[in-house]
Amino acid sequence: MIRTAIGLAATALAIQAVPAIAQDAQPAVMGLPPVLKPTVMPYFLCRQAEAGVPVVDGEGNPLEYTGPAGDCATVREEARVRGERVLRDYNLGRSRADRFAMVETVLDRIDAFSDGTRTSQGQTPQG
Repeated sequence: MIRTAIGLAATALAIQAVPAIAQDAQPAVMGLPPVLKPTVMPYFLCRQAEAGVPVVDGEGNPLEYTGPAGDCATVREEARVRGERVLRDYNLGRSRADRFAMVETVLDRIDAFSDGTRTSQGQTPQG
């Protein structure tokens, strides 16, 4: 009888602790290079909208994805091309291949981040 009471008390404490952990949880933060942010942000927002994860700016204002739904691959390619052009305009990267590689690194970080937020939301990651 005493073991049952202790077991129930421990279960009750564990259940009560879950909301406290959730309330203390910190939001995930994705840092983007300032020079590429305008070109890759639509892709980031697309991936987060696809995962059903809300996005807010540094001041807590919601950011909405307004592009075509369900077509993040096209948005990614646009970000890749536009990002290379921006880097070229800023004279960053020795060659076109270097610039594309720089942009791909940022886009791959967005993919990894988005897959992580999707997994934390209990969804299966998709590329």
